[in-house]
Amino acid sequence: MLLELSGAATARAEERAKASVVVAFVDRATKGEEGKAWINERIRSFLDGKVAGIYDLVPADTFEPQLKSLNLEKGADEKKLFAILGGSGADYALLAELVSAKESGSMGLFRSSKNANIALDIKILDLVNGGFLKQGRFSGKSVDDNAVISIEDRLVAVFVINSREISEKALDKLLFQTGEIISVNLPLGRPVKR
Repeated sequence: MLLELSGAATARAEERAKASVVVAFVDRATKGEEGKAWINERIRSFLDGKVAGIYDLVPADTFEPQLKSLNLEKGADEKKLFAILGGSGADYALLAELVSAKESGSMGLFRSSKNANIALDIKILDLVNGGFLKQGRFSGKSVDDNAVISIEDRLVAVFVINSREISEKALDKLLFQTGEIISVNLPLGRPVKR
């Protein structure tokens, strides 16, 4: 009996047509800074991996230059956003904009610290009905403190962890949170035209 029920559920899931999603990424934070290309690569790979297999993935390469010119942070250009991504023919759009990728540090008398803060604006759009399913800014932060030791009456900071490792921790936190947001807010089925 249990096998029959699971077989029926599997058949219904296979009958459901896959929704199509255009996944777009815009880097507004690093502006081509050397040494930060890995952040973009990790975000792109994560977003594509989150959608691949579950949805039909629509390439966004042709749309990303147009998206970069939009002013979305202040809510302007939203009509243009829907027009550009609507031209993809996809049911939904997942837009991630890297808005911050900062590293900083401080050194005191006995301690030193390094910080990383990486933030993404996430927008999930219903391109069929023209509305936002989710939008917001999400961030990952990481802080590592190190001891300052004295060697022959000189203070020396002991930096055990380098900046990239701290940024990777912040990015891991951010991508985990982003994955949950996508899983909860990006519908599995195709949208019904209202």
